[in-house]
Amino acid sequence: MAQFRTMEQIQSEANATLDEDLQRTERMKRLVQDDRETNAKTLEELDRQGDALRRIEGHVDGIHASNVEARGHISHMEKWCGLFRCKKPSRDVDYPSDGGAQVEMQPRTAGGKGQAAASGAASDQYIRPIVGDDREKEMNGNLRVVHDVLGDLRQQAEMMGDELEDQNARLDRINAKTTAATSEVKQNTRRTTALM
Repeated sequence: MAQFRTMEQIQSEANATLDEDLQRTERMKRLVQDDRETNAKTLEELDRQGDALRRIEGHVDGIHASNVEARGHISHMEKWCGLFRCKKPSRDVDYPSDGGAQVEMQPRTAGGKGQAAASGAASDQYIRPIVGDDREKEMNGNLRVVHDVLGDLRQQAEMMGDELEDQNARLDRINAKTTAATSEVKQNTRRTTALM
């Protein structure tokens, strides 16, 4: 025999389900807000790292300038200190320019954050009201916040991708410049040793 539920039992089950759903949307809201804060801190750290890489690249450029100056002094020493012995000057090391290899871009979604916000702006109702009480309104509010924060998270992810692409390109330039500077130092050392 099937037991029939009373109206009070059905209402009690509906209220329990609404309470659980409300708690779920509140957890979702907290999680995406925490993610947004974490991403903001990550962007700050990436910015600091980018500044450090710019300083390093400046120092490597300074090393290159010093090597060029040293090469000139060595050339003068070869001409005058060697009793007018003029060897054919060594081939200069090619120093890479900033216009090096092309960097491929990350794939992007069309529209960015504005598109995500526009899709939710048409309807502020994320759930269809069943009971019509304040819990359903609060769930809609929580889901609206989740929607907005997800748009922010996507924008932050794109910003991180852009910064990482820039830093990777800078690291490639630093690596090429460091290799060239090392070669210049070895060449200048060889030329100086030959004078002694």
